Amino acid sequence: MQESRKVVKWNTEDTLQWLRKTVGATYSDFQERLNHLKAQCQPHIARTVKDSVEGICTKVYHLSVDYARKIKDKNKELLMAQGITEMSPAPAVLTLHKVWCYPVQFITPAPRLPPVEYMADKEQTYVRFNGERLLINTVYLQKLEQLYRYSCFEDKKMENFMARVWCLLKRYNSYYVNISDTQVSLPVSILESLHKNFGVTFECFASPLNCYFRQYCSAFPDTDAYFGSRG
Repeated sequence: MQESRKVVKWNTEDTLQWLRKTVGATYSDFQERLNHLKAQCQPHIARTVKDSVEGICTKVYHLSVDYARKIKDKNKELLMAQGITEMSPAPAVLTLHKVWCYPVQFITPAPRLPPVEYMADKEQTYVRFNGERLLINTVYLQKLEQLYRYSCFEDKKMENFMARVWCLLKRYNSYYVNISDTQVSLPVSILESLHKNFGVTFECFASPLNCYFRQYCSAFPDTDAYFGSRG
């Protein structure tokens, strides 16, 4: 490892000296120098950081497993507190036939959800829970309500609607804080054409906030299922 560090240091210093001395170098000259630096240093850098990177990945993996177990245990605890038992896996179907498509979450009845406050203010609506407030354009809230009525037949009275909207907004808010680039939706005119000319009725990747069809796949089916996500 010590030898690898020496090789990287020597090549870096050599490149810096070349940059100071070289005047009027072309793009090809710089590119050639970078390729040389990469060829000389990359194997040594990879060898040096291998143990550290693998250690970080192992730690993240074990943390993920631990948090997944805690979430599962907490979910089971909440269901038991409401007298709800988790459904056993369904037996394999021997004869194939068409059935209505619905999320697997609907197999287990939902526990009682806490009340969530909301207040409409012109074109925006404030959703508040536990002292924290999130904002959504009223147009999008109306869209979520329409999707919810289409998809969530187990809550016809809309008693859990705002609580599930809160969970959805909280999830996407946390997601967008840590990411800068996301996929852009297709223009509505193209989606209309796909539906009209090819009979397309399903989006392979969307979200409740930007979907065009009632059914789609999304990044977070646990929160999006109530608004049309199929996984």
